[in-house]
Amino acid sequence: MTTNSALVVDRKGLAKKLGHRPKSFVLYELLQNAWDAPGCTLVTVLLERGQRSNCRLVVEDNSPAGFTNLESVYTLFRDSEKATDPEKRGRFELGEKLVAALAQRLEVATTKGTVIIEGDERTMSRVKLASGSRVTVYLRMTQDEFQESVDSARRLIPPDGINTIINGAPSCCTSSRTVSRWITCPRSTTLR
Repeated sequence: MTTNSALVVDRKGLAKKLGHRPKSFVLYELLQNAWDAPGCTLVTVLLERGQRSNCRLVVEDNSPAGFTNLESVYTLFRDSEKATDPEKRGRFELGEKLVAALAQRLEVATTKGTVIIEGDERTMSRVKLASGSRVTVYLRMTQDEFQESVDSARRLIPPDGINTIINGAPSCCTSSRTVSRWITCPRSTTLR
């Protein structure tokens, strides 16, 4: 008798199902994980475009412990450490898997080791970071998708106490206090 996995995910099929979503969701998924990392005070994002629609996205945080469990990178719907915390963004253990489905290659390096997913293959490496996590995604984007992703990222509002740098420049809004200041401006004030 042979034993097989109870469930199988067709990565290419999942990628097709995600085709209607803007590619910027990849960046959103990675940013929310970085912002939710315990003790994180700095997140850097690098989004660069190569030849023939090939892009590289790198999101790195300075959380002292780094990514807490590497199995979360490739295991669907496991119990999330974030599920009971309303301040956290991800609670379903799904985001990284959606990113992996779209990626040509996904690398997650952290204090616990490195996971590499390329196509339908997953490998583990003992390479570790001293602190934090670095997620590198190689994926295809049109010029419009690339620009929309960069522009969207710059409009995001990081949580208080977390500096977010996007392609070398600070995010346009540095905290929720900035937004509340805009909202409470007198009507005669011109917003810029």
